[in-house]
Amino acid sequence: MKIRILFVTNLYPSAEEPDRGVYIRNQAIALAKNGYNICILLMDYRSIRRKRKLGINWRRQDNIWVCHFSVPISPFTSLQYTIAGELTKVGISQIEKKLGKVDIIHGHFLEGAYGLLRIKNKFNVPIIFTEHGSNLLDQRRNKIENARMNNLYASVDEMIVVGHKQYECAQNFAIKSLSIIPNVIPSYFKYIPWADKDKSCFTFISVGNLIESKCFDLLIETFEDLYKENKNIKLVVVGKGPLEGSLKRKVSERNLSSVILFMGTVDNCKLVEMYNLADCFVLPSRFETFGVVYAEALCSGLPIISTRNGGINDIYEEGCGHLVATDNKSELKNAMKCIMFEKFDHQKISDRFQYKFGEKAFLEKIERVYDRALKEQIK
Repeated sequence: MKIRILFVTNLYPSAEEPDRGVYIRNQAIALAKNGYNICILLMDYRSIRRKRKLGINWRRQDNIWVCHFSVPISPFTSLQYTIAGELTKVGISQIEKKLGKVDIIHGHFLEGAYGLLRIKNKFNVPIIFTEHGSNLLDQRRNKIENARMNNLYASVDEMIVVGHKQYECAQNFAIKSLSIIPNVIPSYFKYIPWADKDKSCFTFISVGNLIESKCFDLLIETFEDLYKENKNIKLVVVGKGPLEGSLKRKVSERNLSSVILFMGTVDNCKLVEMYNLADCFVLPSRFETFGVVYAEALCSGLPIISTRNGGINDIYEEGCGHLVATDNKSELKNAMKCIMFEKFDHQKISDRFQYKFGEKAFLEKIERVYDRALKEQIK
């Protein structure tokens, strides 16, 4: 009989929002492919301004059941966190009513999983929690947030973080069992030689949410300086976000619209193609807990330029690109300039990072956590 794993999360992709929590979907698909019975409880607490169908709605996605529970109770206060706990109980009960008893509950993100805090006795299953967010890295968090983290982290049977920097910060909390398991990169992120690739123009690609911490404004300014010296370059920006309008205006005002292209959100199949048609991935982010897009690019055989943003420490290896200081235009420009004249073995890069972040590596680590939790439950 297959082990049934229930993911409880506040982020999960849909047809309307294909990149929202895509790394959680990648985990679910990898586990399903390996024989686990996976189902998703998507606790969608966002404001009523986010147009969607409220209440409990089911969909079958990637051959996995997704229970989308939309209740607009944000922004979160102590009361909302209490309400979230009761709503999570309702959601899990609906899952078990439709699909049967779950064997493991695996929560993702503090906001999505906080409702799991007081349900262990009711459902009598092991509780796993993965912290993807930057909560652990934020030294400015207030006492209330700190207390919430403390409560959740201490209550779960197993806790997972996605990087070593998070692991170091988590040592300050009372946690029963702590593991590092990087986000899984699907096998379709691989090197694909393109015979018709344009070799007359060097293409940089950058992928991420268009928000302040990703520093796309710095990237645009640095690219502009480089373009003044070399007209045979192009920058492709993939992603959407609140800064999209201002970034596009900035590009237009500098008459760079023909060489800095905004592609919006693209699905993963298209993204793989775009990685392979580019020559270098660059993202000068201020901080990352892991940095999925860097790993995706490397698995696709693409060298990278990254800032020393914390999460990159779990990804970067010598010979795959450059690391520069955060918010440093001079270092970023020099790295972008140098990488244009360097030679890389794209297949070797792809093989190296697929081995490091592929489904096999992820499954070996996550199965150890699941097995340990189930054995403890039997005792």
